[in-house]
Amino acid sequence: MSISATIKVLCDEEAVSYNQQSGHGLLSVAEADAWRSEFLRSVVVRPGYYCLDVGAGTGTLTHMLASMLSDEGKIVSQDISGPSLEISKASLPAEFSKRVDFLTGDIHDQSLFSSEYQASFDLITARQSAVLLADPIKVFSHWRDLLKADGRVVILDALWTRESWSGQWGQLIDLLPLSCLQTLAAVPYLLEHSGFKVESARYLDEVNEALGLQGVACPRFIVVARRA
Repeated sequence: MSISATIKVLCDEEAVSYNQQSGHGLLSVAEADAWRSEFLRSVVVRPGYYCLDVGAGTGTLTHMLASMLSDEGKIVSQDISGPSLEISKASLPAEFSKRVDFLTGDIHDQSLFSSEYQASFDLITARQSAVLLADPIKVFSHWRDLLKADGRVVILDALWTRESWSGQWGQLIDLLPLSCLQTLAAVPYLLEHSGFKVESARYLDEVNEALGLQGVACPRFIVVARRA
């Protein structure tokens, strides 16, 4: 089974439970507020933005972004797992429904995006999904083509450890380049070599505090980069 097929199977299996998993879903008001606060501290989201949320899963970041847009804005919520996107769609507040389109497929597959998407997005986001990229440079380079000239990419992820990959997910550790990052320098380095200018890279202190021991063991971070 290919890496992407394995990831799809695992994501499909965990779709129903994902939002209840510590560190994945937002299990408290404090954690939700921390993610929103930290995101807005680094990124300006204008009401009419056209956004792509990569590896959006059950919609944690998609829903947050939708609340920041007007009905003139739009989010394409992409994920390899159809069941995950169905959960996101079902739980999306009705007042945001016009702002979100759902796209099922592998982000490595460039044919997933037709020519109309080229140089069209103001913002591309990835929350705890870049870690699952089998070929980060290929994907980041494609993101550059999808962004407008002044567009930005925002990656929110963690310095995962080998121990943080549990169960069947453990089979992916040595197949994914970003599976066990232990330095904040890695993602900015790869973005710089994919046609981006990194604007900021920092730890999400409020989020890590809200996550407690998990935020200490696998601290969350944010990287913001502009299309160069």
